[in-house]
Amino acid sequence: MDLAKTHPLSRVCMRRITSSSATVCTSLSQAARTSDGDRDNRLRVRTSDLESGGLEIWVEEDGAELTRGTSAPNEKGISTGALCRGISLYAGPRDTALARVFAYLDDG
Repeated sequence: MDLAKTHPLSRVCMRRITSSSATVCTSLSQAARTSDGDRDNRLRVRTSDLESGGLEIWVEEDGAELTRGTSAPNEKGISTGALCRGISLYAGPRDTALARVFAYLDDG
């Protein structure tokens, strides 16, 4: 199910679990609008956050939470291909996650 199409007013939020960093949210329609996603609202994370499942991801609409989960760990590490192609982050275990966020890795 494409939440950007079925819930066009919803937004996706993310935060690092092991840090006091701020939560970053963007509307799903804004994130899905271009292949670059939302270039203004970005969350800075560490490779260890991606490898350990250290991100909390949720989707909300009009104050109601549609789904929430902790990103699935990447036990095999992050491949160099992710630098070019991006990475899928799941809101919970991969097999049962109701939301998947596709992210680009960027040093900026």
